[in-house]
Amino acid sequence: MKVENKIFLDKENDVDFATDRLLSTTATKVVLNIPKNSVLGISVHNFQMLKREADTAGKEIIIESIDEHVLELAGLVGMTALNPVFKTKERIVTDILPQRSGKNGSKKARSAVVDEEITEFSSEETEKEEPEEDDDEAEEAKDTGEEEYVPPPGGREKRRRRERGKGRGKIFLWGGILIAGLVGAFLIITYVIPHVTIQVSIKKTTADFSNTVVISTAVASSSLSGSTVTLPGQIISAASNLSFHFASGTEEYVQTKATGTLVVYNAYGSASQVLVATTRFVSPEGKLFRSTERVTVPGSKIANGTTTPGSTKVPVVADQPGSDYNVGPSDGWTIPGFQGTARYDKFYAAALQPMSGGFVGTTTVPTKDDLAAAENQATQKLEDALTSQLSLLNSDNLTILPQSTAFQISSMNATPSKDGSGFDVYVVGSAKQMAFDATMFQNVILGSLSSEASGTMKVDEFNPSYSTTTPDFTKGTMSFTATGTITYEPNIDFNKVKSEIVGMTSDKLKATIFALPGLKEANVSFWPFWVSTVPTNQANINLEVQ
Repeated sequence: MKVENKIFLDKENDVDFATDRLLSTTATKVVLNIPKNSVLGISVHNFQMLKREADTAGKEIIIESIDEHVLELAGLVGMTALNPVFKTKERIVTDILPQRSGKNGSKKARSAVVDEEITEFSSEETEKEEPEEDDDEAEEAKDTGEEEYVPPPGGREKRRRRERGKGRGKIFLWGGILIAGLVGAFLIITYVIPHVTIQVSIKKTTADFSNTVVISTAVASSSLSGSTVTLPGQIISAASNLSFHFASGTEEYVQTKATGTLVVYNAYGSASQVLVATTRFVSPEGKLFRSTERVTVPGSKIANGTTTPGSTKVPVVADQPGSDYNVGPSDGWTIPGFQGTARYDKFYAAALQPMSGGFVGTTTVPTKDDLAAAENQATQKLEDALTSQLSLLNSDNLTILPQSTAFQISSMNATPSKDGSGFDVYVVGSAKQMAFDATMFQNVILGSLSSEASGTMKVDEFNPSYSTTTPDFTKGTMSFTATGTITYEPNIDFNKVKSEIVGMTSDKLKATIFALPGLKEANVSFWPFWVSTVPTNQANINLEVQ
């Protein structure tokens, strides 16, 4: 009893995969279901291999497919081929070849039987249908003793149609390549090959100048009177404070008093109140401090029924040395001098910052030389910091002469470090500098040397040298002497010239170039030799300015 098995293939399964499936089954009758457009339909050799392996393994193989091409190839090698939809053979083909003698004198014939019906073709009919080129193939088969494969009826015609189609495709392909080549050649000749090189040399003028320059914050524009140039000036100011720690010094027993600042309020009336130096103030902790300066406390103000106390700041120092007086920020400081009067509750003070510096004990005290070295170092570092600030503030990139900057140290204090490891220097200072616009000065010099209208000339080099000067920051003025050289030439927009000469003839181009102001010499050359018009592509215009 035969065991039958049906194997379903996917269209991408090749002949090796189908053969493995065929041989791996134990069934003696195998139905291979091959989908439409399967890769097996590429060549008849795939079906020859399947049939050979099935015959070797002693298996009966049936091809099942809805693809007419697959059924036709299977039938050509003598395999049973069925359409599963119609359960019939889609095509009945039998090719009977005439007997031919091989080299060994034997006669061989090949027949392909599809289904159970046979249609015979005589050798004469077959030979009449064969084209002349097939005679060569038959002769080759005769010489080698191999069987000749004769395609089914209609196969030769299909092959002829395919070959004619390929021929027409080649004609279209080469025609397209030729057209594309011609278009490319036209574009290259028109836009790529043509070049024009224009070399121009413009006359430059160099002149010396010597002028007195006055910088003033009171003027808004530049002016020239004789050899004196007046320019607007600008004062740039900066202020900063720095604290530095120094480890040097000698150990000594010291007593220092805490210091700080109080804000004194006057809620008593609209009249101001004078507080003399050494006026006493008492903190909420009961620590006594005295003012170090004479101050006047403004009177209170009344607006919309609301009274706003007048206020002022006053520096104070502790009455006794020691760290107990290093009290923190607090309100409710009183003035004992007003006790027993109506002013006592209406005059009060507050410490917005802590009191500091109170100390009793052994600490490092700087020597005179230590203080001098520390002050010099602190001064230099503060000036460096102020110079950096001034540079940032000079957003317009104005010119700053070396002598036009003034530094001022407003205060410098040295106090023992809290941890006793040395001393600290606190320095406060400011800086000012007078600045001006050197480009504005350059334009004034250019205007005094050239008779051309403003904007028609441009400066190539400007090399001024300025004399020593000291600004008067109170008056906002500074004066000095400026000498040097200036080189200038006509201000020509060559990008505009390049865009304007596009498409010009050779004669018109030369007329345009030789009409340029201040032209010293010029040379125009076209390439290739037959080109006589400026290219429309500006990339092919080489304009060299010397």
